[in-house]
Amino acid sequence: MVPTLRKILKEFDYQEYGGVPLLGVNGVVIIGHGKSSPLAIKNMLIRAVEIVEKQINKRIEEELQTSTIE
Repeated sequence: MVPTLRKILKEFDYQEYGGVPLLGVNGVVIIGHGKSSPLAIKNMLIRAVEIVEKQINKRIEEELQTSTIE
C-alpha cells in the first residue's frame, strides 16, 4: 500500500508541477510557491516552454472569440 500512496502523493506535490499559469495576461506567467525548490523552479520553466510551444494563449484567445455567451 505504501508504494501506491507515494505515487498518489507525488501527483499532488507542487514541486512536480512547479506552478500554475496565470490566465488573463498577454504572455506567459507561471505562479509558483514562495518557497519553491530548485526542482519546482525547473518544472515551472519546463511548463512555460510547453505553453509557448503549444500556443496555449493563442488557442484560448481563438476559442473565446468563437464562443458565444447567451
